[in-house]
Amino acid sequence: MQIGNSDFQLCVVAPRENSCLLIEDFKYDPCYGNDHLYVIDRIFDGHHLLKAGFWNHVRLSVKNRRFNLIPTSLFLKDHLEDYLSTNSPLYPGEEAYHYYKQGQVKAANVFAVDNYLLHFIKETYHNRQIQILHQGSSFIEGVLKSNDHSHEKSMYLLFDESILHIAVCRDHQLQFYNQFPIRHPKEFVRYTMMVIRKMGMDQERDKVLIWGDFQADSDIFKELYTFIRHVSFGSKPAYLGYNFMFDEVADHQYFDLLSLHLCD
Repeated sequence: MQIGNSDFQLCVVAPRENSCLLIEDFKYDPCYGNDHLYVIDRIFDGHHLLKAGFWNHVRLSVKNRRFNLIPTSLFLKDHLEDYLSTNSPLYPGEEAYHYYKQGQVKAANVFAVDNYLLHFIKETYHNRQIQILHQGSSFIEGVLKSNDHSHEKSMYLLFDESILHIAVCRDHQLQFYNQFPIRHPKEFVRYTMMVIRKMGMDQERDKVLIWGDFQADSDIFKELYTFIRHVSFGSKPAYLGYNFMFDEVADHQYFDLLSLHLCD
């Protein structure tokens, strides 16, 4: 499951068959603290599966910009707050600090999780194995597992909750990842072009794949296509199977949610 300030997403996967069984997406007005917990509690109470006791493994992914990627060679798990404090304010009484080691990247993603949300999930699944993750981790793992790689640099974009995720890879190696707040389609293009220049990429030649909750006729996609020659929508992760019920779900949606399956 993934939880943000304005949405809750659920995905059920059968691990033995590597098959996706269910995707659900709940939208609500942006909220925080106790108000956010109230909304999540209402969703759980009204759902026929969320509080069931037969889950083997529960993954919770949080959506926020409070993270930091630390090289494994420099990472010490006793210094999570120090790593996060370099680019984000800390609220020790209101949040907990977690990390996920990105095996393919040789880095640890250090991030913050609200205490109220963490307590709610642990109370709900107190007899189950719970893994706490960050949205950026699943996106990175999904990108690196993707078949859309080459010897040249490629860019991978995810747009979700007005946040643009940008990853740059070459030969299945991550070379850049960060997030940028977007308030206008032109900002989407500006940040994308900034990273293209920073990474020495060619907007006329290099490939850009994009995932997110929008359509090909959206202002964002039209604006991006004006500046980048080889931009296209990404596809559903090939490492999962899907039955006919998912035919109505656009291939470029829920990439990060589906990629949670890869985070061991």
